[in-house]
Amino acid sequence: MHKLDLSYQCHITCTSLRQLEDVDEAQRTSAQIMRLTLFFILPMVFASYVMGSIAEYEQNIYLYSSYTLVNGILGGLVFICHCFANARVRRIICPIDLTYTYV
Repeated sequence: MHKLDLSYQCHITCTSLRQLEDVDEAQRTSAQIMRLTLFFILPMVFASYVMGSIAEYEQNIYLYSSYTLVNGILGGLVFICHCFANARVRRIICPIDLTYTYV
């Protein structure tokens, strides 16, 4: 049986990654913002799922209320994060250019 050397394969894959030259900078910034917002959204989704499961199991009206509140906050957070990922919306809301220039 042939043994695959994963360290060599990972080295080739990791060193061959490079930035794409033909990508629009606004698209790159939008992708970075969406990636960062996942750190806020995913824990909220997990908390909502756990809270909904517990509320259904316990049949507790207070847990259902908390579950509804968390889902409302999660929906607003997803909406705001999605809007701020759009370059045109960022220009309207925050007209200051916050891009970094490297010397």
